[in-house]
Amino acid sequence: MAKITNTTRKLILVFCFFLSACGGGGSGGSKTVNGVETINGIVVPPDPGSAASATLAGVDANQNGVRDEVERSIASRSASQTEFNQSLALARVFQATIVKSSWTKAEALQAISNSLCAENNRVAATENTQSYDTIAQVTTNTDDRQVAFGAMLGSVGTFSSDELPGCSL
Repeated sequence: MAKITNTTRKLILVFCFFLSACGGGGSGGSKTVNGVETINGIVVPPDPGSAASATLAGVDANQNGVRDEVERSIASRSASQTEFNQSLALARVFQATIVKSSWTKAEALQAISNSLCAENNRVAATENTQSYDTIAQVTTNTDDRQVAFGAMLGSVGTFSSDELPGCSL
């Protein structure tokens, strides 16, 4: 029988520590304890069911500016609370763009600038396991929401990066 050295034991302990510390980035599943639901250890609002797509605004039970089904989706893909918070900030910008009914070019440029700032902050602060496109797709998940988002983009027309204002997040 082979002898296990102290170095081997330490390596096994370190390996086990990293495995247990890994957030999983989506494999943690949903848990409810004392009426509070979590996904990957992140507290989430209740599943809105079919009410999620009944209106452009959808359901935002905790009134944080992000629809509940979007928040749940982000939590299911987040490897950490930091990644969740940063991704939520990006989703909040997208949500704001689809509920606004009309846009000036300046407002639309500000929305674009804010989405770029939120994305830069998210990538800088996290392991970036979720893509910008994934968050955009989850947020604009109905025809009406895509039309509303397109209306914001359409109000910009052509522009140069010099026209983008600073962040207002």
